[in-house]
Formats: sequence, C-alpha cells, structure tokens
Amino acid sequence: MGSKGKKGKSSEVNLETSKNKEKNIKGKKKNSLDPIEKNKQETAGLQTTSRPTAKQLVGGSSWTGKIPVVLLNEHCQRSKWEKSDVKVRQTKSKNYIFTSVVLAKKDPKNPSILDHVSLIPPKSYYENGYFPEKETLVEARNVGAVYALHRIMSHKSLQHALPPEHRNIWFDMEKQKKEELKNKHSWLYNEDPFKAAKELQAARASSAAKPPPKASQKNEKVSLTSIKNTSLSHFSKFNFKYALPIHMSLENRRSLENLFRNMNTWDILEDTKNLEPDTSIVNDLISLGFRDIHAKEACQYCVSLEDALEWLIIHVPEDDLPTRFLPSDYTTGISVQNLNSANLAIHYNAKRISETGYSFDLCFSTLQTFENNIQISSEYLQQHLIGESFDGNISLEPNSTEWDDDVSALQSILDNKVSKIENGCRVRIDYPTSEFGELFVDFRRPARSYPAHIPLMSLSSTKRMASYIKLSILKKMVVYAMDLRGECMLSWLYNHLQENIEDFLQNIGSLLNISAATIGVSLSSQNKSAPTAKKNNSFKPKLFRRSRELSEKLCNNWSERVKSPSYQLKVREREKLPAWESRRKIMDAIQHSQVVVISGETGSGKSTQVVQFILDHYLSSGEKDLQTVVCTQPRRISAISLAERVAFERDTTVGKEVGYSVHGEKSISKETLLEFCTTGLLLRRIQQHGLGFLSTLSCVVVDEVHERSIENDILLTLLKLVISRIPNLKVILMSATVNSDTFKYYFGNAGHLHIHGRTFPIKDYYIEDFAPKLNEDDDEEDVPRRKKKEYEIDYHLISRLVSSIDAELGSSSGSILVFLPGVSNIARCIREIKSKDGSKFEVLPLHASLNTSEQRRCFKTYTKRKIICATNIAETSITIDDVVAVIDSGRVKQIDYDVERDLVTFKETWASRAACQQRRGRAGRVKKGICYKLYTRGFEEKGMLGQTPPEVLRTALSQVCLNVVPLVKRFSSAGNSVNQGSIKKFMNSLIDPPNDATVDLALKKLIQVGALTVSEDLTGLGEYLVSLPIDLKLGKLLVFGSIFGYLEPALTITAILSTKSPFLGDDEAREIRSKQSQGWGDVLADARVYHNWLEILETRGVKKTVQWCEEMHLHYTTLQQIRQNRNELSEAAQLLELTTKKLTGNFDWYSTENLTVLSTLIAAALSPNVVKCVYPDKKFVASFSGSLEMEQEARLTKFYDQNNQRLFIHPSSTMFVNSPNASRCTFVAYEQKVETTKPFLRNCTPINTYGMILLGANDILIDPLGKGLILDQAYCIKAWPKVVILLKMLKRCLDASLHERLESSSGLNYESEIHQCIRTLIAGNGV
Repeated sequence: MGSKGKKGKSSEVNLETSKNKEKNIKGKKKNSLDPIEKNKQETAGLQTTSRPTAKQLVGGSSWTGKIPVVLLNEHCQRSKWEKSDVKVRQTKSKNYIFTSVVLAKKDPKNPSILDHVSLIPPKSYYENGYFPEKETLVEARNVGAVYALHRIMSHKSLQHALPPEHRNIWFDMEKQKKEELKNKHSWLYNEDPFKAAKELQAARASSAAKPPPKASQKNEKVSLTSIKNTSLSHFSKFNFKYALPIHMSLENRRSLENLFRNMNTWDILEDTKNLEPDTSIVNDLISLGFRDIHAKEACQYCVSLEDALEWLIIHVPEDDLPTRFLPSDYTTGISVQNLNSANLAIHYNAKRISETGYSFDLCFSTLQTFENNIQISSEYLQQHLIGESFDGNISLEPNSTEWDDDVSALQSILDNKVSKIENGCRVRIDYPTSEFGELFVDFRRPARSYPAHIPLMSLSSTKRMASYIKLSILKKMVVYAMDLRGECMLSWLYNHLQENIEDFLQNIGSLLNISAATIGVSLSSQNKSAPTAKKNNSFKPKLFRRSRELSEKLCNNWSERVKSPSYQLKVREREKLPAWESRRKIMDAIQHSQVVVISGETGSGKSTQVVQFILDHYLSSGEKDLQTVVCTQPRRISAISLAERVAFERDTTVGKEVGYSVHGEKSISKETLLEFCTTGLLLRRIQQHGLGFLSTLSCVVVDEVHERSIENDILLTLLKLVISRIPNLKVILMSATVNSDTFKYYFGNAGHLHIHGRTFPIKDYYIEDFAPKLNEDDDEEDVPRRKKKEYEIDYHLISRLVSSIDAELGSSSGSILVFLPGVSNIARCIREIKSKDGSKFEVLPLHASLNTSEQRRCFKTYTKRKIICATNIAETSITIDDVVAVIDSGRVKQIDYDVERDLVTFKETWASRAACQQRRGRAGRVKKGICYKLYTRGFEEKGMLGQTPPEVLRTALSQVCLNVVPLVKRFSSAGNSVNQGSIKKFMNSLIDPPNDATVDLALKKLIQVGALTVSEDLTGLGEYLVSLPIDLKLGKLLVFGSIFGYLEPALTITAILSTKSPFLGDDEAREIRSKQSQGWGDVLADARVYHNWLEILETRGVKKTVQWCEEMHLHYTTLQQIRQNRNELSEAAQLLELTTKKLTGNFDWYSTENLTVLSTLIAAALSPNVVKCVYPDKKFVASFSGSLEMEQEARLTKFYDQNNQRLFIHPSSTMFVNSPNASRCTFVAYEQKVETTKPFLRNCTPINTYGMILLGANDILIDPLGKGLILDQAYCIKAWPKVVILLKMLKRCLDASLHERLESSSGLNYESEIHQCIRTLIAGNGV
C-alpha cells in the first residue's frame, strides 16, 4: 500500500506527462510557422491518412464500445475514488509496457489526504507474455486498465464489454485467479482494494509481532506417512483458523461416558486376535507425541491411523496424552470443567483421588454414587481396577486394633521410612533410578474391616509419574494383596513392592489392562461384544427341501384327486379358456428353452393356467424330488386372489398344494408345490439364501413383466445372471401387453408364444359422448365451478355416470368398476356417490393399502349393485367376475423423479394407452361390457403415451442402486462383504442400463445420505430405506422422526416437501410466512401453518377455513394435497415399526427444544444439501447499562457449500429477511438450489453445530493433529479430540441400534438412552 500524503506529482516518472510536454512544444513551433509554410503542410496533410482516435487505436476501426481505460475511470468515479493512474515504461525495443496501476481515494476524515493502492502484477505475468508490448502509450495504458479491472471486478463478466484483443488478457487473468485462490490469496480480488490492503498490512504486522512457535506447542508441524490413500490423506488442506468451535458440558460428557460404560462399547475397535503393528502408523503416532509402547499396543487392535488415534485418546490417561490432544485450558488430572456450588465438594475430593492415577471423571461419578464418601469410593475404584464386584450398600466400620497394630509394627520395622497420614501411613520405596524422584506408597484403612479386606493403596512421587504407570503397579499390588486377606499384610505388601519395583517399572502392563481405571470398563466385560453394525444371522430360517417320501405322497394325492368328479368338472371349465388350447405348445416351449416369454390377451387365462400346466407336468412325470413352482405378482391382492382361484380349480384348499406369501401374511405348508408371492418377497428370499434358495425351485414365473417395476427389472437381471449356474431352473415371463422382442433378446433369444384372449364385445364412450347429456340439468353455479377445474377429476360427473349406468342396466346384475389415481381420490369419489344415491349401491374401495379382508370384499356378491372405486391395482392379474361397466378417469399415480428438486414423488399423471386398454378389458370378462372414458378420443391418440415408461427411468438412480445392494451383497464373490464396483456391474446388466457416470453419482449420493458405507455396504439407515417405497430424503426423515418420537410432525413435513409450500407467491404471503417462521426457516413455517389450517378446518368448518386461507394468502387446494400425501405417507410409515418413544400430548409447534430437534431431522433428510453460515463481525452500541451487541441484518450473513462456493438465500425464503433462530445457527439445510443471476437456495432450515455433527453429516474425521473434527471432508470444527470420539461413538451406536432393531423388535437395551442423549445434545447445542 502506498503511504498517505498530499496530492501532488507522483515520485515515479510519468512518461505520459513528458510526452504531452513534447507535443505542446511541437505545437507551438507549428503555430509559429509563416502562413506560406503552414499552407504547404495543410495541403500535404490532405494527401495522407488522418490520425486514428484512441478508440480506434485500442479496439480497432470497427469497435464501437468503450475502451478499458474509460471503463476503469467510470468505475473509479462510481466508487468515489480519484482517477486511476496507469504507470508505463519504455522497453529496449522502443515499445511501451505498463508496470502498475495506482488507485487513490480521499480519506473520509481528512479530504486533503489521499489513500493510495498500487496494483502491481507479478513478474511471472510478464514472463508468460500476458501483457504484450505496445507501440503507443495509449495501448499500453489500456492493457494496464484490463489488469486493474480484473483485480477489482473479476466477479463480474466484464470480458464481454472489452475489445476482442483485451478479452484474451482477461481470460489469462481468470486462469491465474484460480491458482491464486488455491494459494489462499483471495485478498487480491477484493472489490475494495483499500480495505484489503489495510487488512493485509494489519495481518502481517500481527504475524511479525508474534513469537515463533515452540516445538511443544500444538501447531508443531508433523509429517505423517501412514495416511496415504486413506480418509485422512488430505487433512492438511483443512484450515482450522476460522473453524467453528463446539463445547460439551461436563454433565453431557459424563452422561455419554456412563452410557458407553454401561453398554461396554469403549473397546468397540478391539478384536480377539492381535494384529501385527504397522511400522508407519507406529512412527506417525510417536511423531504426534504418543509413547512408543502405547503406539504399538494401539496398532495391535487398529489397522488405520484414525482408529489408532481414537483408541489411544480413550485409553491413555489424560495426564499422559500429548499436549495437542488436550483442551487449551486443561489442568493435570482434571478434564473440561463446568462446576456449580452443589458439586464443589465432590469436585475437590475427585481431584484428590484422581491424583492417584484414576480418571477424574470416573472419580467424580463414583463419589456421586457413594454420596461423596472418599473411603467407600476409593475401595470401589480399587476393586473395579481388578474387575472384582463391590457391594456399595456398606457403612464405615469402627477402627480395628488390627489396623493400628499393623501400622505400628511397620513403623517400628522401617523406622524413618514411614510417616503417618490420615487413616494410615506413607512408606518410601527405594529404586535404582531417580526418574520419578522419591517414590512413596500409601496404605490407608479400608472402609470395611481389616484384615478381612485389603487396605487402600496408592503411589506418589516427587517427580511426575504418569497415571498409567501408577495404576499398572497398583493393579499388581492389589492382585497380590487379595491372596493375603485374613492376616495382617502391610509388611508383606511393602516387601513385595520393594523387591519387585524395578521389575514393575521395566514391565509396565498394557493400557487395556488398566482400562477399568482409565475409562471405567471392567475386565469381566471387556470381552463382551459391543453393539456393531454386523448382522446376526442366527435367526435366519432354514431352507426347506422336500423329501422323496413327501414327494411320492403328493404325487399320489394328486393322482387320486384328478379322478374325482368335482376335479373333472372344474377341468371342463378350464378347457373353455383360450390358454387350454395352447397347452401343448406352452409345455413344448418350456421343455426346449430355459427361458420362455408368453404374451396373452385379457381373458386368455394365462395367469391361472400356465402355472397349472407346469405343475401338472411335474406331477404326471413321476418326479422323485418335487420342487416348488413360484409365481411372482406385483401386488398382494393379485397373489392372494390367484392362489385362491387356482386352489379352487385344483379342488384343494389354499395352503396345501397351492399357497401364497405376501408381506405380513402367508398360507403355505410343506405340501405347497405352487406358491404365489409378491416380487419383493421373492427378492428378499434370494437375498437371504442366494443360489441355495433358487436351487429348491423348478420354475420361476414372473407375471405382469410389462409393468417394468424396479423390483421386476432387478429380478429379471438377477435371473439372467444366475440361470446358467442352475440349468434345471425354468424362467417364464408373462404379460398381457408385452414387447416380446425386448425380453427375448435380453435373455439371449428366449422362446416365445402368444395366447389369444377371450373377451366379450366392449362399447367405448368418450367424455364428449356422454358429458353434455349428463350435465344438462346442472345448476348455473355448478357448471362454471367445474369448468375451472381443468385438470381435476370431476367426481360430480362420475356420480351421475354411476346413476346413469345403473338406470341403463336396470334389473340385470353386474358391478361398476371406477379407476382412480390414488387413495384420497377414491375416498372423495365414494363420498360423492354416497351423497347422491348412497342407499342404492354397495360402494367399496380397492387399493394396496387395504388389508386382505377389506380387499376381498370386492369379490363378494351383494343384494345392491356393487360399485368398486379402485387404483390401477385392478388393471391386471385380479379378475372381478361380475364387472360389466368401467369408468376410466385416465389418471394414475406413479413414481416420478423431479430432477430440479432431486426428489422422487408419487405424481398424479395420465395413464398410458396400454394401461387404459387393460382397464377397458375388465368390463368384458363375463358378458358384453361398456367403458366410459373421462377424456377425449383426440387426447387418447395424441396426449397419452403408448406404453408406461419403465420405473427405473422414472425414479432417481440412487433409489435403484439401493434396492440392488442387498442382492449384490449376497452374490458377491467376496463372501459376506460387497466388492466395490459390484453394484455398477449389476446396474450395467439391467434391461435399460444407465451409464457409469450416472451410477457413480448415485452411489456417491447414497454414501452422502448415510445409506451406504464407502465399501458399498448397507448401513442401519439403509436397511430401512430399502423397505420404504418413497424418496430417500423423505424416507430418511420418517426413519429419524420415528425413532426420536417425532413421527407426527415428520409426516407433515414429509408431505410438504413432496408437494410444495401452501403460501401464494405475492409479497404479502412472503411477509406472513416470515412471521410464521420466527427464524426457524421455511419448512417449519409451512408445517406450522398446515397445523393451524387443520385445527381451523376441524373446529370451524370448510367455509370459515377458506376465508382464513384467503386472509393468510394460502392455497386451499395445496393444503388439501398435503393432507392427502400425509395420509398416504402415514401408511408407508407403518412399515417402519421403529417408534421407540412417542411424545406425550400434541406436538408443541412453538417449543424451542422441539423445533431445534425437528429442524435437525429436516437437515438430516436433506443432507448433503447443507451450507455453512459465516456471520459478520460483531458490532456494539453504547448504552446506560454498558455496550450492547447490535443485531445484524440477515443479508450480511454469508453461506458457503462444501466446495467453498458462496451461495445466496432466495428472496422468497423467510431467511432472506429473518435473522436465524435464537440459537444462532451455524449451518443451513436447503431443499433446492436454483441458478439465476446467482446460485440461490430455496426452502431453507437453520440448524446448530451439534445437529449437523450427529445427524446432518455423514462422515466425521478426527484431525490427526488434535485440532478437532472434519465433517464430510469439508467443514472444520474445533473440538477437544475426546469429545470428537464420544460423538463418533454415539453416531456408531445409533446406526447399530437401527441394525439391531431389524433383527429384533426389542432393539438394543440402551436404545432409548442413545436417542435421549442425541436429543439433549442437539436441543442444547452441547451445553
């Protein structure tokens, strides 16, 4: 920075000024010429080219814009700076090149003084040819102006305003900027160079004033060699200078430590077999300050530096830890303190006992347990050291003569070596070295009777002796004393110590042997297995293999049954089906091909007959080892209804020869030869037993393959990969509308045949055919009301249509099937029909959420006409025999992936023509039928897709990968662990394979979400997300909401995230939303207003609620949609069965604790969409009571993502104008990032640091230099390393509890304590 001074000439030679003087002299000479000479020159000038302007010289003759110097001076003028001064020098080649640009501005306190800043480019810029030499001064100055503009305005795309030649200079400067930013030189590109220069000058002055760091300080540089190609390999790039600090109260820390002691999880990294220590890790640990013996011991249990650090920080007593791993305010023997007057006495005594080597925290908790009784507490610690049980229900016994006599005897023997202390004596021990100065052993009277119980012992020295040495020697002494109980032992104990002290000091025991005193784990519990993420397969059901005797019995039973008249009667009914005619062709194809594709039209009987043909073939061939035929169905009701129908046709009962298995219900036995099951259930069995299960089957029939669900595609891929290894397994693919070529070529030219259908004629009516007639008698207000609902289902029209069909059918029997997209649509349609003609009809719902008994009602006959309102569940597989009329809304609710929001939702959309054809076919199964379509002919031809796209193309690829993981794990060649890359190989084998880059991004997302480990193994959370049929983010929110007791509010928030905000987009709506937020962000504001809407709707009715919505600027229909989605999500949440604690009473939407935890659950669901908050410096104002901190404006807070890119809150967000909540959040989670003029964040939710660590972040790394932790390889947090390890262990236990709950409904013994600890830490931000 230039020095301040009065305005005047620059000290540098200004070539421009001297040039101007030369011009002036020449001009004067020119004017002094006589008129005749002047006339001659003017005449000659007409014959030469006129002199170019500065613009033409710099930009060329065609340039019409401004030149760089003008742009720079205009910016200086707008910024209220002085005019810029570009310094230029002449080169040896007589050309010109700029050297620097000087900017100046007046001092606001003294306008007569100017602040100067010189922008001087590095020498390398000239060497690289970025600034070319110019023939004229004007051109050289404009090159310098480009450099200056880039220094102060590089954040703007100014290159478009520059002449073509100067744009290249700008692009070269952009490349250099990237390098400078990597080197932490961002100050070079500050918009305000004067401010940047002052800050730099102050920083350099401060740095110069600081003394050089000592070797023992925490910032000592250490070179680590064992971290190459590990998670810690890039730790040096993280800067902890501006890292967020966290603190944990002593009470919270002790709660965690006690929890882990009770759970025996301290030694979670240990293995029963010792590992060979890694020399590089041992050397790195020694360089970090750990003792050689400790480093080697840690490496016996740990295979990485990170694990070894965790083990050592837990097991090494605090007074022996390297300084870098201790808090800055650490005092020997005392951890981070947070005392109150009530605990002051306990704290004092804990400090006294901890001087003997025991952990201060363990002493403190022990004294609390025994009501601050030092003798009882000391005796407990001593017994605990060797793993002996201790009965705490004792009282102090009176002094015994044996104790006093023994002390006196010892004193008389050793004379001046013994000195009396309170309740005992101190004896000096002689040893050959002076490393610890003088060494003493203290003997104190035990709390219980002596000599029935051993004395209390401790070691002390005049020079520092590490706690682990004291405790190691003490443990050996206690073990020796236990054999002397019943006789006076002080002299024996002294002699034993004196004789063996040299050996004790040379052979210090391991840290693990004294862990009872350092971390509180008893020896008896050290070998117990801690809760880990490993699965317990002891309850895995065994594979059933049918014996030959049973096979013969089943064949005989079938042979007898087929002769019965009832069986023959049913066979004659079967013979009427088209499939029967193709029986021989079907069996020939199956015998000659391992894979056969069968397509059949509606009514052909393929779903009920093909499986029977196969079963009859095996039974009639006299197979000695009968194997099961499995037929998969996409839905529960299809599997159950088909099993019942086939069992009826085979003259048997369900559960014997024919059975079914669906989620939560099954009817099978050892006799079952034909089993109908859902596709997901078959995949789970294959996942559980692998090829062993498939080898017990004779045939797998995959029905409805045309639906192309994720489960179907995965099953087909799996079968393709394994059928070559099971040559006797047949695979049959069936569908009513199937693109046979796709499957034929996929399975390597599989066999194919087609079965013609049998349906009665069906008459089609489109909406233009019947709507005008039905709406003739609409009242005047009703017509415009329905016309406004352009894309909504007209339930009023459906109701009238049902009445019209009923009148047309008259007394003839037959039911009406109405196809609707979702559960809420069905409920609304049923209400509309019942409100008009409720007494005339039996109106029934049919959808996947109903239980089996409710679904079966649709197959029964009633005295009234049956009206069935169904989803697409009734399109295929199931047959309701008496349906004569179909009303098709043309709508369907199916999985859809919103790329912009990165969200998988169930979206209502138009069905495909193929699906509508299937719906139409439901009406012609038993007699002539009619189909009413609530759309036009033209729309069916041009507006609908021909086929429904495969689900794998309609959902997020991460969701597909997640479903693949369990199967890849089972079939991995590495045994029980997944080989990295196996998922990608499997995905490449799908019918419609995605590209590798997309799969990599999907796997990365799964790891970030916390569903997968880096080794592509499922986490506990991932196990649950696999089973949930919803988006990953929404599923994660439901899982966490369930286990933490926040399921009800989590359902509301999930429904909002899968829909949209209920607020309108106007300014008043934004203002109301901000008031509702109260600093808690957008999502919680929407959830609050939904809760209020529901309350008003229930108490005041619809009319008042609509008025309230208008006043609050809310979408009434959006709120209805949120409620509908919430109901459907509630059914999905029932699959979790995770809830361990429910909130008592209604959820308080204004409780700070509730909202803090709930906002963290939202952030956990939206992760990794999280940014870090950077607040402006604090400002204070004077007041009568002293200085008060000013509240900062929300716009001054900056936000940075994991790549350190600055992001901005969208103006529509409540956080755009609202300061964050009272806890002063440190991170903000967002749902969506949009790019307009800037990268903006939508739907923001603030969270605190502990919320981010425990639930928001997926990965926690401990900094090997003891500075703190690193979240998701991006965010640095300053913390005491022991606190970091406690938090890592807590996250580990949370994941383990999820795994355990999958194995057992009871879960972990300490599950509720784990969740409570997490809630407490998040609610109080650790304090």
